[in-house]
Amino acid sequence: MFSALKILQLVHTLDPSVGGVAASVLALSRGLARRGHRLDIVVLDDSASPWLADIALPIHALGAGLTSYRYSSKLLPWLKKQGGDYDLVIVNGIWQYLSFAAWRRYAGSSI
Repeated sequence: MFSALKILQLVHTLDPSVGGVAASVLALSRGLARRGHRLDIVVLDDSASPWLADIALPIHALGAGLTSYRYSSKLLPWLKKQGGDYDLVIVNGIWQYLSFAAWRRYAGSSI
């Protein structure tokens, strides 16, 4: 019996000019959605970014991260408030603040 998963993807940008990571996140998310899973993407882009306009997936744009580390003061509070409602979390960019925030939020949890 199939049970749909609720999946959260974290990525610093979906700007197509960045290339591989953004394209991979979108391709994986669309593929999983076609198979019946529910997806949300948290991105450190400004919500008015033109590349977010035509993405037919739930996007939570928290604003641009700072420096090449992409620090965002909004990410950890968002994860603490909204992040418990997922079956799994995919962190894209382990070299950036996203991975630290995910570790802080999910260490010791069942997610």
